[in-house]
Amino acid sequence: MDLRRLLGCVNLLKNEVRTKQEVDANKLKVNELLNIEARKQPGKPLSKLDQQRKTELITDLAFDDALTTQKMAHLSVDQIEEVGEINRQLRSYKSQMRGLGATGDVASADSKQAQKLIQDKVAALDAKKQENTRS
Repeated sequence: MDLRRLLGCVNLLKNEVRTKQEVDANKLKVNELLNIEARKQPGKPLSKLDQQRKTELITDLAFDDALTTQKMAHLSVDQIEEVGEINRQLRSYKSQMRGLGATGDVASADSKQAQKLIQDKVAALDAKKQENTRS
């Protein structure tokens, strides 16, 4: 197995053990970093404040990645497989929710009941995933 494929597997596993809160926090940091880069004018260096914030964001993102790697290293193979199965189920429920929205009849009582049922199942799976990945 070459290095790129191995790193891809490691990143795949890291993504499986990240919680929704971790993913959301990561997205905010990445978006802020992209905004800083977008403000950069060609041929000119970043302002001192932007450069400092960019360094902080990169450090935070690297630290978060290291924590995720550490969390993953403390999980057993069975726990990683269970988290993977939970994520598969979550993706399935999200697909069901998209299908429910695609029907166009989201205001009916049946639709609202189905939506509530799916949301409850997703919340239960999220809680189970957090419990499994807590180190």
